Amino acid sequence: MRVDICSASSSYGFNTPTQKTGDHRLVRRGPPQLRVDCKPATKNLYVVVRPESIKSYTTAMAEEGNVNPSWNQKFMVDMPMHARCITFEVKCKTSMGVKDVGVARVAASEFLGGVVPDHCLQFLSFRLRDWEGRRNGVLNFTTLEK
Repeated sequence: MRVDICSASSSYGFNTPTQKTGDHRLVRRGPPQLRVDCKPATKNLYVVVRPESIKSYTTAMAEEGNVNPSWNQKFMVDMPMHARCITFEVKCKTSMGVKDVGVARVAASEFLGGVVPDHCLQFLSFRLRDWEGRRNGVLNFTTLEK
């Protein structure tokens, strides 16, 4: 599965085909701000993708101080056949260490082998939540099975 993470702030978009090969794109969409310790998170943001395996995939840091951080990065994600979900963690590097901004766990059945025919675009949205369960942005997916 290929992941192309473009940009994010409080919302994201995502493209994906099948479990073997996928095209994923995260795109900033909405107004709610990402927050770390009740303060807006605008610097040193990155995304960690975990497809229910030991291996994880990490983007580079977003541009410094940009309200709409962008990554424009592509990488291949090996999604195990037993995987039931994929986890997206938005993190922020601070002087005190790495802080968690938000997490979204998405069931693989939402974008793999569903009722949508091949080569049809599907739009999905998932709420990012901090580790205490509070809302912290939205993850918007567009999925395309090839």
